Amino acid sequence: MKLFLIRYTKLVFIWLQLHRVFNFFSGAIANLFWLTKFSKWAYENRKVAYNDFPSKWDYYKRNNMYKWVIEKEKLKSFAFTQVGLEVSIKQTDANARKNPTYARLDLGNRFGWKVHLLQSVATYQ
Repeated sequence: MKLFLIRYTKLVFIWLQLHRVFNFFSGAIANLFWLTKFSKWAYENRKVAYNDFPSKWDYYKRNNMYKWVIEKEKLKSFAFTQVGLEVSIKQTDANARKNPTYARLDLGNRFGWKVHLLQSVATYQ
């Protein structure tokens, strides 16, 4: 019965072109849906170690949170953030041509909190 009701509702909605009537409300209903999900998440996660919500909105308040995370996680200002190796070989059907190869090694460094440097060495033969 439930599946019949869902299918019949879709059929009536399309047949009567109700999108013309309800399109005006769709943004508000979608916003209400996501606000409900967010409210549930906030309720389930209300006991976090660092929380300044609710309070007056200020973009610079996030700097205090960043400092708190850096101290809590004992992060250092210099760190290797990524290491990567990439190798590829292209095989050709032509016997006169050699199979070209490509190799790349990269290393990511963080210098301070606002500078990230990605170094890379690549060869192609």
